[in-house]
Amino acid sequence: MSDGMTEAYRRHPITKKVNKNVSIDIDKKNKAIRIMNNLNNEDGVEIKLKTLEKIVEIVNETMKGSKNE
Repeated sequence: MSDGMTEAYRRHPITKKVNKNVSIDIDKKNKAIRIMNNLNNEDGVEIKLKTLEKIVEIVNETMKGSKNE
């Protein structure tokens, strides 16, 4: 597990599509996300501020009610 992913993340990621080029995996238990550029940009993920704002909105909605988990 040298890539930093937890076992819980590997077993139960929640994948949400942000727009046609970006999606995110959400690990509710460890409160972590992985941003994926669907264009396969090997140098990393480049996103616009508007996309980042949408990511924050999606994560906040997904994390609501997670206190019981």
